[in-house]
Amino acid sequence: MAADDKITPANPLEAARRLTAPVRLRRFYKKVEMPVEEGGFVLRLDGKRAITPGKNTLAVPRRDLAEAIVAEWEAQGEFIAPASMPVTRLANSAIDGFASRLAGLRADVLA
Repeated sequence: MAADDKITPANPLEAARRLTAPVRLRRFYKKVEMPVEEGGFVLRLDGKRAITPGKNTLAVPRRDLAEAIVAEWEAQGEFIAPASMPVTRLANSAIDGFASRLAGLRADVLA
């Protein structure tokens, strides 16, 4: 067996599956908390601020949302599965998609 056989499977479908498989991020934290800080309840993983995909601080204004996000992060196993965290994904979308454009959106709504 050549060295290349170990890298590339003989089955082209298997090769395509491996190349298109999503990158899975290992759980890198032990402690999850959302203390009240300026800007609301801020997600902290092992004491470090968590950020959204758009590089904003993940913070929510209400305790019930914070508790739901903490529960989602605590429930993660060996790998982080974003599909199992709908409240976190919704918060990320709201923060990245609307928070930075709030003044413009408000003007559009009032117009």
